Amino acid sequence: MSFIATRTVNGIDADGVITLLVALVVGAAVVWKWSRATQVLSAIGGLITGGLGLMYITDPLAGVEFSSTAEEAFAEQVASPEIGLYVTALGGALLLIGGILGVLSE
Repeated sequence: MSFIATRTVNGIDADGVITLLVALVVGAAVVWKWSRATQVLSAIGGLITGGLGLMYITDPLAGVEFSSTAEEAFAEQVASPEIGLYVTALGGALLLIGGILGVLSE
């Protein structure tokens, strides 16, 4: 006998820890001193954060291993990105744009 269950994965249960740490490091560096180094750090942090956000928006099941093809097919039908992924991708884009604009303005 088998049954179908749902599971919600919070951002900090997966790669959300990485994006959170990147945001904290970039935020602390920018508050400490807005210089060429922190502008480049902001752009790199934006690439990492935005890249992970976009990866999970386009494929919410990235990195998930399944025990059967039926389980995988079902998961592909019901998996959907939530608002947190869109906020993460937007935040990454803003970090990237801010870093690039900072570098170009000096």
